[in-house]
Amino acid sequence: MNPLKIIIISGVSGSGKSTAIKALEDLGYYCVDNLPGILIEDVLQVAEDEGHYKVAFGIDVRDANHIPKVPGLIDTLLKKGHQVEVIFLDSGDEFLVRRFSETRRQHPMAKDGDLLSAITRERHLLEPIRQRATKIIDTSGLTIHELRKYINDFIGKNSSNGSDIAISLVSFGFKNGLLAQADLIFDVRFLPNPYFVPELSPKSGLDDDVFHYVMDNPKTVEFLEHLSKLLLFLIPQYIAEGKSYLTIGIGCTGGKHRSVSIVRALNKMLLEHGYQNVMRHRDLPKSVNKAAEVSG
Repeated sequence: MNPLKIIIISGVSGSGKSTAIKALEDLGYYCVDNLPGILIEDVLQVAEDEGHYKVAFGIDVRDANHIPKVPGLIDTLLKKGHQVEVIFLDSGDEFLVRRFSETRRQHPMAKDGDLLSAITRERHLLEPIRQRATKIIDTSGLTIHELRKYINDFIGKNSSNGSDIAISLVSFGFKNGLLAQADLIFDVRFLPNPYFVPELSPKSGLDDDVFHYVMDNPKTVEFLEHLSKLLLFLIPQYIAEGKSYLTIGIGCTGGKHRSVSIVRALNKMLLEHGYQNVMRHRDLPKSVNKAAEVSG
């Protein structure tokens, strides 16, 4: 069997696995969902015989009996020379509960109707796969379209060249919870807050007057100088180590003014140095966030 590019999509129910698999299909992957792990090698042989060299599998608790065997299977595939990515989709409990409530779907493990207990049991069962993940994506607050774009940007644009690294810049507010699964987090709550300026408070860091209010402060200038030097040092080290993805979180109090402005400034700086980025503002309204999302 020739070396293949294999992506395993897993994650908690309601986190967007079906959407991710459809996005991979659009990127030319031969996709099989809900496949027992023990059959993966058989399917790979069939895929290769049919001329498919990019294959994706969806694995979740519907195949609960075989989940403990998945890490060993990953090791076997790697030993055979295949390129294996394991993408784990996660989301906050409150988002999962809301999604199941809106769709009226039954959680596969909620036989007794206790949804939160089912989510907890599912996380425990999936932990062996989560520990082997090469990328964990927090889909909390993401729409279907945003998740498809996220997958397309990270897999379609960036994973084809081993020397590249896919960088995600995410603003968030600490009052709404820490950003899950970020590789680096920087707290910018020490910067002057536009929230306390009456004409700026209702706006966000996407508005130029808010952006310039943050950027024109000497503390911001000095902070960005230090942070830029740090990131421009770290990113090549991560690339040399073989890291494919890097999520950088920038947090302020509410995720509306300072963190959004800093993400905008970092995006521009990294683009000028040739790095491809995706910007996301976790705690801005969805209509605003969708229009603001930029990939370099």
